[in-house]
Amino acid sequence: MPDNPCAAGFVDFEQDVKPLIISQCAVSGCHDAATREEGIQLDSYAGIMDIVKAFDLDDSELWEVINDTDPDKIMPPPPRAAFSSAQKEVIRQWISEGAQNLSCSDRCDTISPLTYAVQIKPIIQSSCIGCHGPNLQEAGLRLDSYGDVSSAVTYRELADHIQPGTGLSIMPPSGPMSECSQRSILLWINQGMPQ
Repeated sequence: MPDNPCAAGFVDFEQDVKPLIISQCAVSGCHDAATREEGIQLDSYAGIMDIVKAFDLDDSELWEVINDTDPDKIMPPPPRAAFSSAQKEVIRQWISEGAQNLSCSDRCDTISPLTYAVQIKPIIQSSCIGCHGPNLQEAGLRLDSYGDVSSAVTYRELADHIQPGTGLSIMPPSGPMSECSQRSILLWINQGMPQ
């Protein structure tokens, strides 16, 4: 194990893994604090580690259920969107690297010009698509394209929903996204929402 896993490029739990699992699994009716389906709560590192075995994909229940082909066993269940290949790869790499509770805040690049395609789309995909994607549109909101996201900024107060303390409900509902993600989205909006 390297002395500094962040410098070595290991997967950042707080920015890369936790938002995926919260968006897809720790939602109302599933594995959030209120529902705890099958006694599983997936809104924290400790809860996620209850179904993950570090360095061992074959013994990690999380890995098994997101890759199951049985429609009655796959997680998340329909109508929620299944994890994409890219999202599964993040989780695979994280487990294979030891499923560390890393928070590599120094990786947050909010200095260079931000674009939807490079910086914002991955944040939206990991934090929002579970509830606002092609298969499920909570509150009638879809966020799986540039047009959807820019429209939500303009007409649905997206910026206020991602920041604590604005008086509006926080999104995702399980808790605010990372400070880096919030800063990135707000800076992108201030830059005119470039594609």
